[in-house]
Amino acid sequence: MYEDWIILAKFTKLPEANECADILKEEGIDCHIIFGEPEKAFTLGEDRHPWIYLEVLEADFDEAADILDLEPIHYNDINDFYENPGRETRRRDNLLLWGGIFGGIALLRILADVLN
Repeated sequence: MYEDWIILAKFTKLPEANECADILKEEGIDCHIIFGEPEKAFTLGEDRHPWIYLEVLEADFDEAADILDLEPIHYNDINDFYENPGRETRRRDNLLLWGGIFGGIALLRILADVLN
């Protein structure tokens, strides 16, 4: 049987997400925590983006929101998690960066061996 999971809340700190999940589980509501893009966690100050999401079953959505006294988030707030066209570009850029670093290290080691 297929179950629909919906994001109920978003967090920037894992302990807050765990606390809310524990409250829901004590009330008998099945839930789990999912992670978006962890690089968002390293943003400081007001620019910090939520990257931890609490999901509940669609049937439990309203009850869970009432229990946690949350204002449910809108799809547009989490659109970057579901469909982020820049995600693949960032992954490719990170791969090129780390590949360049390791390639440069290997080249320097070869040059050091040749010159010695």
